Amino acid sequence: QAALEAAQQDLQVAERELTDALQRLSTPGGSSSSGKIPPRVLQVRPGTPAPTQTDASAPWSLRVEVVSAAHLPKMDMTGKADPYVVVSLGEVTHRTQTVKNSLDPEWREAFEIAVTPSVTADTLLLTLYDWDRLSKDEVIGEVHVPVASLAGTATTRVFPVQRPGTSKLLIGKDGGQA
Repeated sequence: QAALEAAQQDLQVAERELTDALQRLSTPGGSSSSGKIPPRVLQVRPGTPAPTQTDASAPWSLRVEVVSAAHLPKMDMTGKADPYVVVSLGEVTHRTQTVKNSLDPEWREAFEIAVTPSVTADTLLLTLYDWDRLSKDEVIGEVHVPVASLAGTATTRVFPVQRPGTSKLLIGKDGGQA
């Protein structure tokens, strides 16, 4: 219980720092030397019932809504991308539809994931891919969300996309504001 509360507090601090950094990036004359805004990929809305203070092992439903992305990098020779998102928690995987020829795709697709004591993964992973007809699909970026930070909340969150395998933010096609 104490570990869950500490993780939630750490996440709240990190979210405030990220919000402040994004605000500085989007403000004219902000502190960013590049002035670029990282792509954003999803909103997360936890379902119910969520774990209570007394029974953190009780099953609950996590509703993940993949809404949109903005300012994605060019991935194809056409100067566009064909993005889709794979949502994973442990062995459970869901995939959005592919949006063809877009650097600012909108999906508005929701998935329900049952979080039970048998789910050993502690991180919700959203992987943004570029679909390719003739070759292997390319990873554009990733979002890692601690599941503990979603338990018991009903807020909508926007997350920046990170470069695959790193903690560095992905900088998109034009750095413009969404």
